[in-house]
Amino acid sequence: MATGRYSQEDLNRINKAIIAAESKTTGEIVPVIVGQSDFYPAAHFRLSLLGAFLAIFINYQLNHDGDNLNYLFLFILGSLIGFFCGHIAILKKLFSLKDELEEETRQRAIESFLLNGITDTKERNGVQLFISILEHKAMINVDKGLQERLGQHAQEKWQSVLNKLLGQFKKGNEVEGICQAISDMGEVLAEHYPSPHKNAELSDELPNKLIIDL
Repeated sequence: MATGRYSQEDLNRINKAIIAAESKTTGEIVPVIVGQSDFYPAAHFRLSLLGAFLAIFINYQLNHDGDNLNYLFLFILGSLIGFFCGHIAILKKLFSLKDELEEETRQRAIESFLLNGITDTKERNGVQLFISILEHKAMINVDKGLQERLGQHAQEKWQSVLNKLLGQFKKGNEVEGICQAISDMGEVLAEHYPSPHKNAELSDELPNKLIIDL
């Protein structure tokens, strides 16, 4: 189903990339993209305090004759405006701590990994490409079967895939980046779980599509 961010043609292209990558391996690739990994209530709280302070400060500066508006009213009004400003993506990110962004993205990726059944494959060789738009972060999570086979060099391989993906995102080539990442992940899987006759031997254990929550 097409979204405001991706057309049906884009989605079809990504789905075909998954099928092509998985045709060489018994592994399963699940790309997931979300608008943001958390609501980040702390950012809204910080903006509320800033809004309240600015409302009172501006009123004080503009009304030196003592005819100031009710400060409680200004505090509440400024707080509400600040809170709703937190819905603006750039402000939400700006008023969130770096550690908060990293931790919430990691937690959302783990949650998605479990909810989408990536641990349910027969050989425990599922791999997830997780992208969170607000945080500008991407990560790859793998099931234990694949992790054991990859060993100590796994992180280097996945980081190389992510670096190329993020490079394409910075250029505005999101679909190209996702398709390339899926292809690269398929190559890694094929090294350790090759299956040139997969379609004849095994049916897909997980859907071949981009999972979207924007």
